[in-house]
Amino acid sequence: MEQNFQVRDVFNEKGVNQLAGNLARAWHGFDAEGFSNSVNSKLKALTFSERNNLIRDRLWEHLPKDYPRALEIILKALPPELPNREMTGFEGFIILPLNEFVAKYGLEHYDLSIQALYQMTKRFTAEGAIRPFIQKHPEKSLPASLNGRKMKVVTSDGWSPKEPVHACHGQCS
Repeated sequence: MEQNFQVRDVFNEKGVNQLAGNLARAWHGFDAEGFSNSVNSKLKALTFSERNNLIRDRLWEHLPKDYPRALEIILKALPPELPNREMTGFEGFIILPLNEFVAKYGLEHYDLSIQALYQMTKRFTAEGAIRPFIQKHPEKSLPASLNGRKMKVVTSDGWSPKEPVHACHGQCS
């Protein structure tokens, strides 16, 4: 790690370009160069949260406005699942703006969005992104069981990265 490393630097040109490439492979209509330029040209002066929000919002501008279609592309572009579900560096942080994309643009598509967050928790936490769903849809988000399956929901933090949404904890039939 660089001596002058700041947390905001987890969102950097290399990560943005890699995300753009993954999205372009998932959908040939994605303007990877336009996306990368629109993000990378503004990164330097921004804080961690501002960088995260910029990437999230530029995704909305560059993906189809049909949320289910946009989400399909994002899921297809996800990196491989983490082995043993443990991050060893900062590469997984590029999933955070994807989580936030789901939280901002997907509240009206509960089931689709929750399944997407489940897939993302295999690569990074979704604890911040789940909060808007808990607030808007508490009856769906906080049941004691789902079809007889046990599940763990940490309402103060959302779901932890090691506890995917609707996890069965070995008790599913």
